[in-house]
Amino acid sequence: MNDLRRPAAPFAVAALFLLTTAITGCGSSSGKGGGGDGEKTPSGKDRSASMKALDAAQRLDELLDDTTTAIRPKLKWRDGSTEVLQRNDAALNEPNGEATVSKTRYVRTKVSPAKLDRLLKSVADRWKESGYEVKDTAPKQPGFAGRAPDGFSVRCAVGGSGNIYFDAASSAVEDPGYSGTVPGEKGDRIPKDPDGYPLLKPDVTDPYWSA
Repeated sequence: MNDLRRPAAPFAVAALFLLTTAITGCGSSSGKGGGGDGEKTPSGKDRSASMKALDAAQRLDELLDDTTTAIRPKLKWRDGSTEVLQRNDAALNEPNGEATVSKTRYVRTKVSPAKLDRLLKSVADRWKESGYEVKDTAPKQPGFAGRAPDGFSVRCAVGGSGNIYFDAASSAVEDPGYSGTVPGEKGDRIPKDPDGYPLLKPDVTDPYWSA
């Protein structure tokens, strides 16, 4: 798939859920979704599963803002919509009362290959300072993911065309009863090509990052 034509929700959300599980190195032995969150209730349930989808959306904004503000000079970017995906019981294939919330931030600034390592280092350093567990996720392309202490995760990825994006995903949250866009969280207006695919190629030249 063309890097500039990323999959639409809910497929992108499902991919992020798998990413969250991969970062933690484990899933749920009970078959109940399982983001591998570190903090549990006395009953063994993920503590964040009581969080509402809208609260999770706000937390994702915090993670993405903290990530992008670590990069200087500042980048230009667009936010995609915030999506929720209901989690299914692996055995029964029906909703288990939990969901995953995700959001992607697309960098509009053109970043030259000579500056890419500096940008990635700025992100990795910020995540480590914030106590994230950081792991490589794309050995053939620049990119890595971080898991925050509360179980939320962020991925920094670089597409084959040089487009940079940040994917953020929640740990298990309370199922809002639907899968799709979180109300009021449609994100920024992103232009589309004649076939209806979003145009995500960087389109802003910066005197530092693009040189």
